[in-house]
Amino acid sequence: MKTNSFLKSALVLTVAGLFLRGTQTGFSVWLANRIGAQGMGLFQLACSIYMLAVTLSTSGITIAVTRIVSEQQAKNQPAGVKKAFRLGFCASLFLGVTAAVLLFFCADWAANAWLGEPRTAPLLKLFSFGIPFLSTAAVIRGYFLGLRRAALSVSGDVVEQLVAMAATVWLLSLYAPGDITAACMALTAGSVLSEILSCIYAFFSYLVTRQKTKQKAPRGIARQMGTIVLPVAVGNNIRSVLSSIENSLVPSGLKRYGAHSAQALAQYGMVKGMVLPLLTFPAVLLSPIASLLVPEVSAAAAVHNQKRVLYMTKRCLRLTLWYAFGIMGVTLLFADEIGVLFFQSTQVSGYLRATAPLIPLLYVDQIVDGILKGLNQQVASMKYNTADALMRTLLVFFLVPIRGMQGYLFMLYAGTIFNASMSAAQLIRVSRLRIDLVRWILVPLLFCAVSCILTKLLIHVSVLVGAVFCFALYVGLLFLFGCFSKSDISLFRKKCQKKF
Repeated sequence: MKTNSFLKSALVLTVAGLFLRGTQTGFSVWLANRIGAQGMGLFQLACSIYMLAVTLSTSGITIAVTRIVSEQQAKNQPAGVKKAFRLGFCASLFLGVTAAVLLFFCADWAANAWLGEPRTAPLLKLFSFGIPFLSTAAVIRGYFLGLRRAALSVSGDVVEQLVAMAATVWLLSLYAPGDITAACMALTAGSVLSEILSCIYAFFSYLVTRQKTKQKAPRGIARQMGTIVLPVAVGNNIRSVLSSIENSLVPSGLKRYGAHSAQALAQYGMVKGMVLPLLTFPAVLLSPIASLLVPEVSAAAAVHNQKRVLYMTKRCLRLTLWYAFGIMGVTLLFADEIGVLFFQSTQVSGYLRATAPLIPLLYVDQIVDGILKGLNQQVASMKYNTADALMRTLLVFFLVPIRGMQGYLFMLYAGTIFNASMSAAQLIRVSRLRIDLVRWILVPLLFCAVSCILTKLLIHVSVLVGAVFCFALYVGLLFLFGCFSKSDISLFRKKCQKKF
């Protein structure tokens, strides 16, 4: 079957991603203003346990299906594609049901003993009903992504997002403002309903487009899936447990620092539910690349095309760094305006400016993670992610009770720097990548500083005009001094792919 080009798939995912992330961010802003920082904190607490169950239900199966399907497709083995999907679907359904049962019956214990917040118990029980649908839908989307059928992969996400938003708005209208628990139940119910309908849509899409073949599937697919799933599952589940512990320790640590219960939830919800979504919103342009790099790099590695792997790795990392520096500069320059514009809060602005320097590390780590998965380096990623999660948990336990939010911010920096640097070092080792520190980092940082200074001096209209001017000036300087070239734009076009 003729596959879509990387560029076409990336464009489809980018447009859909912009829509999804844009509506999600806008909806999060509306929710924060509707239920307040305390409500966001309560919901985020419940989500920390819910995401643990989600991790158990997927356990690396989606990435395994994407990789194996892309490899079998590159080798023209439709029977192998079919077998990989069936194995992944059955495994995800079993794990999804198991995780749902565990979450439902352990909800009361988790809410009281783990989170220390009894109001999260009904949220967790309600969340459990959507887990089997979420896990199976994720595998179907991974299957479509492996076939480079990006539109089918992302359309389920669009359906899920629209249903979740519509259902949540309707359910919230039934409750009086100020009832935080009822508002969080409405959010949870909207999420569960969207997962059910999204799964039905994804499965129907598979039935309509599935490949029929009478060939016999090659041997070793189940074993290959196991070698991918096991290290990813172990690492993800350990990290998810530690992350849940970390999230539960933050509000309790803030209480020990001196904040009362409502204030602790509000501070936690402000950073977790408001600042971090704003910080990572521009990464929506990178998410398609990170997702598509897994099958693309995996297919190149399967036919031993090392030159293609190195070519893509070098340019993806360089462009990601340059993009992230520009976003960081805009965020630092307009943090006050952004916080007031979205949340009418100068406190949000302070946290936004304090975390903005993390942007390059967060964005690069996203791309590096996709490349490492495509290169079968999931064991190394597991080690780094586990060590990172353990370090974050320990830092929260010891620092937040004595330093408050300063301790939490220190944890964010320490964890992000460790994870990004270790993953990048592993990628350099396995791909033999050489980094030009001057051209990739120092010069773009200089241009970023110049752009911010000039924007501050020249533009006094609005935050939107200033942000666009600052970023455009930064990109223009990259072009003017020969850092950014037209060859970078054609990186993933078919003509360029044929050279490698």
